[in-house]
Amino acid sequence: MKKLILGCVVCSLFVGVHAQNDPVVMTVNGNQVTKSEFEHIFKKNNKDEDITKEDLDEYLDLFINFKLKVTAAEELGMDTVKKFKDELSQYREQLAQPYLMDQSLNDQLMQEAYDHMSYEVKASHVLVKVDAGASPEDTLKAYNRILEAKNKVKDGAEFAAIAKEYSDDPSAKENGGTLGYFTAFKMVYPFEKAAYDTKPGELSEIIKTRFGYHFLRVEDKRPARGTRLAAHILIRAAQNNVQTDADASEIKAKEIYEKLKNGTSFEQMAKQFSEDRNSAGIGGKLKWFGAGDLIPAFDEALFALKNIGDISEPVKTRFGWHIIKLLDAKELGSFEDLQGEIKSKISKDGRNSKTRSSFIQKLKKEYNYELNEKVMDSFKKSLDSSVLDKDYTYQSTKLDAKELVTFANRSYTVADFGKALEKNRKRSRKKSIEQTIDSKFALWMNAEIIDYEKTQLEAKHVKYKMLMKEYRDGILLFELTDQIVWGKAVKDTSGLKSFYESRKTDFVWKKRIDADFYYCIDEKASSMAEKLIQSGIGRDSIAKLINEDSPLNVNVKSKKDEIEALEFINNEPKLGVNGPYQYNGQFVMVNVKEIIEPTNKELDEAKGIITAAYQDYLEKAWIDELREKYPVQVEKDVLYSIR
Repeated sequence: MKKLILGCVVCSLFVGVHAQNDPVVMTVNGNQVTKSEFEHIFKKNNKDEDITKEDLDEYLDLFINFKLKVTAAEELGMDTVKKFKDELSQYREQLAQPYLMDQSLNDQLMQEAYDHMSYEVKASHVLVKVDAGASPEDTLKAYNRILEAKNKVKDGAEFAAIAKEYSDDPSAKENGGTLGYFTAFKMVYPFEKAAYDTKPGELSEIIKTRFGYHFLRVEDKRPARGTRLAAHILIRAAQNNVQTDADASEIKAKEIYEKLKNGTSFEQMAKQFSEDRNSAGIGGKLKWFGAGDLIPAFDEALFALKNIGDISEPVKTRFGWHIIKLLDAKELGSFEDLQGEIKSKISKDGRNSKTRSSFIQKLKKEYNYELNEKVMDSFKKSLDSSVLDKDYTYQSTKLDAKELVTFANRSYTVADFGKALEKNRKRSRKKSIEQTIDSKFALWMNAEIIDYEKTQLEAKHVKYKMLMKEYRDGILLFELTDQIVWGKAVKDTSGLKSFYESRKTDFVWKKRIDADFYYCIDEKASSMAEKLIQSGIGRDSIAKLINEDSPLNVNVKSKKDEIEALEFINNEPKLGVNGPYQYNGQFVMVNVKEIIEPTNKELDEAKGIITAAYQDYLEKAWIDELREKYPVQVEKDVLYSIR
């Protein structure tokens, strides 16, 4: 049973001091709004450095309306329903994440990642696999094997030969452990760090990753070449390696290359001949590639192309023959340009566990974390192998009430941990009871510490508190406004019709034309269109005749439109042929079939505009009702002190 010991004196003192520093700017139905809350939202929506009295007054009305709606939602109990609580909980979890890491370490890792991105490393490695849950004996056996392999290389053995003999990386049998060039985020983090920390020509220390033990030799380091956008044409070589088939694929690739050199469209040749089904239909276009993304032969050929539009000679890989075209190139951006991308990538790789682990250690110190080692040892000894089973059930013992761990004035007993083991039971891959308990205890206690920290975030971080308040009120605002304004305007068809009937004259078409519009590529096409229109033949026939030699010559559209909205028409159009008018590099001929004088818009003709007006009407009526219902008092001296 958890014991919670709370002290309120410090909290009360803090609230008193905070109230002096953060005065009330207004009350809405008796609920106080602090200056900091108003200022936070005001400045988020008003980026001007110079804040005037007029700016504050203008925003004040909007803010009061916002608060009135939230007050109405609270009065209806909308903040107590499960849907609201679940949605707010999801946002709380998302918004909390940046506050649940060691930010200082994260900043260091971001800079380190950018430094790594600035260079490409060429390396070879040897891997000896070891399962994450292996016994100490199996772990030692794997370590001794990788150590033996490394010592042989140090004593002068050829690296490739040792990789072929010792490495559990399947590709090592073919490539002797060579990985080619790579950069940041292309390998698991411990491997990446070892590669960048090792000088060219030297061997790294033995490193442990989730795959097992590695050591690597760095062959080269060079400045990053950026990224490339490419297209390719692939001619596959026969899988059975028959020499004649291999020759045939090479001959075909060379024939295509000759046609490309003579000016044939790369895109068309890719669509016609490429055997890469994923890219052939889009002219062979691939995605952006950087170091470590491609097999070495393709990589070298692509990055050897210097100018946009350059095409490589046929290049052989295990997939067949490639002809590569350079479509675009980007050099490495600045740290400022890339920090968003780097931050996102760090949150998804091994670096993230470092920042979380460091953060938890800081919390343990802050909250006076203490583990009773004697009680833990006694608990481990009381367990049998059933704790390793997926259907484990905790059995009460005389240790149940013993205090196992404390932090932040919270106490956790042996029984608490036993129940957690039962709740999260699954067959353990660990070989020993001690390993299993240590691993599961760390996971459980770390989660408890993080969960507790989440409850403290609003007290610790003003920005987080403001964000949570903003999201909470925003959800309430949306739900109630949808019910009373947006949703009602769409669903209340009789109300919409009554609103329209009472305001018909507000929705009027200006003078319009019903016409066929011929958007011609040049004057020749527009002249031809004019003659054909005057001849009396139909628009489809006109388009077919003009586009006989190219589908780009004319595009025909038929529509009713207000003359005022047709910006290219600079005179009063007449019935029949008008133009040509120049518009966006085209020549437009307009065949006016009818001139329509101003008239009221029918509901079904302008439902979107009329519905929007109905929503505005409903919202204004609702705001008037809320202002009548809920008293609002504004402290103008506090308001105008915002700078």
